[in-house]
Amino acid sequence: MEAESRGRSSPGIQIRATVLVVSFLVAVGSGTVIGLLAGGSLSANTIAAITADRAADRQRIVDASTNLLTELLEKLANVSHHKRVEKGIAIFDAARDVFSEAANLHSIVAQSGRLCGSTANGTFHEPQMPFNVTENYTAACMKYPMLAKDVDPFRSGTVSITDFMAAVADVVTALMKLDNAIVADP
Repeated sequence: MEAESRGRSSPGIQIRATVLVVSFLVAVGSGTVIGLLAGGSLSANTIAAITADRAADRQRIVDASTNLLTELLEKLANVSHHKRVEKGIAIFDAARDVFSEAANLHSIVAQSGRLCGSTANGTFHEPQMPFNVTENYTAACMKYPMLAKDVDPFRSGTVSITDFMAAVADVVTALMKLDNAIVADP
């Protein structure tokens, strides 16, 4: 019986630990920590450092997302070039240029503007462009601007990481479908 009780903590300790953790989370969530950690509080510099770390983390997420989208755009440029060489469909040269130019812009907002701007839109709505490619391009350009508008609110903390990453996933999926349409076309 004694060995059994050594492995367990008393209910009083569990409750105090739970109260301490909940108090800490509430205090951090509100931006102030009062009376925690042996009766002390976090200094303004510590709170500023935590806030800066969060901002830096959010920027790293934006940068990683931009890099992922850049890789996909580069792949789309390569696939378009391959389709041009393989099938001799000249419009894929223009598509390759659109994808390459967008990939050279290391900003989600700038990529969205280039990929979904009027010049690119004209390219993908040319009569020579296969319908399934145009259709998937249009779907991607419905998603990319929605992601672009979330970048600054995400950086400032007004858009959650869950919502931001869902928007990134939507664009990635749309670009992969566009890639599949280019590869699958005659």
